[in-house]
Amino acid sequence: MSEYRPIRLFSYAKMKPNEKLFELCILLDSSVMSTDKVMKLLNEAKVNVINASIFSEKDENDSTSTVFSAFIKTSKTKISRRKLKMNLLEIKGVKNVIIREPKPAPFETFHFPVMYGDSRAIIMPIVVFQALWDGFERILTDSGMAVLLYNSGKQTGVMLANCMKQMFKLEGKDVIRAIAQALRNMGWGVLKIKKINVEYSYALLTMEESFEAMAWKRRPYPVCHWTRGFLAGAMTIQFKKKVEATETKCIAKGDEKCEFEISPNI
Repeated sequence: MSEYRPIRLFSYAKMKPNEKLFELCILLDSSVMSTDKVMKLLNEAKVNVINASIFSEKDENDSTSTVFSAFIKTSKTKISRRKLKMNLLEIKGVKNVIIREPKPAPFETFHFPVMYGDSRAIIMPIVVFQALWDGFERILTDSGMAVLLYNSGKQTGVMLANCMKQMFKLEGKDVIRAIAQALRNMGWGVLKIKKINVEYSYALLTMEESFEAMAWKRRPYPVCHWTRGFLAGAMTIQFKKKVEATETKCIAKGDEKCEFEISPNI
């Protein structure tokens, strides 16, 4: 099995021609264990559940509810959607049920805003970054764009590293290890630490599946200026000393993975 597996966000579903797809949102009392009963009813009704998510939320009265959301297909279901809703509402602990058809496109729209922990987040597919990078190229020279992305990436790296230290009370190499976890979790890439020497403020890092390299597509030179700056900023916090980063290998130019050298003097 692969070291890591892709996750499909509950935001959009693929449909075959003439196929019916519905959004399902169920609000449950968190004090009643009813999620398993909901799944059992859906299974018995032959409802095909796709991309489901379950999470807790608090209302204005600070009471906690469980939210079950999913895309469902009902082509094999013998009962109507109205009957399905009524059956779900009969389950102890179910407070509300909404079933609706997403039109004109199969996007999940029950939930807004998108949250990452306690912070608001956005979802941007790689094709959006490709358009963004193409726009930058038309306005800036190669050198100007490299400086812009590197410096903005460095500020982001400093911010995130400081945030990790404070939030999780981290010190030493655990700072960059936690950042590697965060980058992987956010879909930026798989960061791996190949070498790290605190005494000389040196590190050799690799990035698999770099979003920036994939956004740039194929180039004859390294292109991950934002990632390079981000790692320089993060490692500055790690080493407690200003360092810079250079990209020695890049997926965009045909290398298997991106590679970054971190040191005080590049």
